[in-house]
Amino acid sequence: MNDRHDLRPEPSLEEVIQCVRDSSGDRKTAIDEHTRLEKDLGITGDDGSEPIEEAELRFGVSLFDEEGNAFGLKENEYLFTAEGLASAGLSTGYAAFPGRLSPT
Repeated sequence: MNDRHDLRPEPSLEEVIQCVRDSSGDRKTAIDEHTRLEKDLGITGDDGSEPIEEAELRFGVSLFDEEGNAFGLKENEYLFTAEGLASAGLSTGYAAFPGRLSPT
């Protein structure tokens, strides 16, 4: 059942930042809605799955569609690069929660 009463409240930016801190282990870097996961926090490659999985568990959302694609990425498109060259930002992840799922 998926009616309004079953939905969790939308997380605050502070909750999303704490989720990123917990999953990345980064306690020192200043993080705000403009922070880029790869460029600013160094989250790349497979390490990028950790904040996504943590967000899904913590906030009760799924960031993947029925086919297993996140953020509407197409074949050979990736959210994170192996060397940290993409521009996925915290605002991308923050936009992923109820009513806000959309890539930047």
